[in-house]
Amino acid sequence: MTFAALQPLADRAALFAALRQDALNTATAALGEHRWNADMVEGTLTFTSKADPERQLVTRPHLIATIAPGPRSLLWAWAHPQGDTQGVAAQLRDYGTQYGIAELSQPELAFPEDTGSDIEAWIEQAAHQVGTVATEITGRSPYYSAPVGGGTRAVFLLDAPVARRRFRML
Repeated sequence: MTFAALQPLADRAALFAALRQDALNTATAALGEHRWNADMVEGTLTFTSKADPERQLVTRPHLIATIAPGPRSLLWAWAHPQGDTQGVAAQLRDYGTQYGIAELSQPELAFPEDTGSDIEAWIEQAAHQVGTVATEITGRSPYYSAPVGGGTRAVFLLDAPVARRRFRML
């Protein structure tokens, strides 16, 4: 189990988030084998084809949280020393304050005791939970979970030029 108090929010957003993640996966798959690079000064997260560096998908990232094995904690971006206290991640804090969800309004969350022995897999799963929760609260999507070194993952919401899928009810 990841962060139990956040699961109902993640469950509520699961379908919408999955559809938007599929759109991001389709867009990056069209690049073939690719790499990503974040330039927080420029405000871009770019996916670039390894075969043809001219082929890129450029997005605007909004840092939501980092999840680190060293301190065994999640740090919300609004509480990060280089974070934006009024940025997109602050919407999660404000939602948590409004609805009494301490896990969203506390700056840092310790990992639960039941993380298991595969901490890397647990962090990856927690990153997806956080991305889905952020999608639900902010209405922004898709999200991207990126390894940033030392086992730490960063979770971003992206303003990305990916296709929106439309469905017709029968």
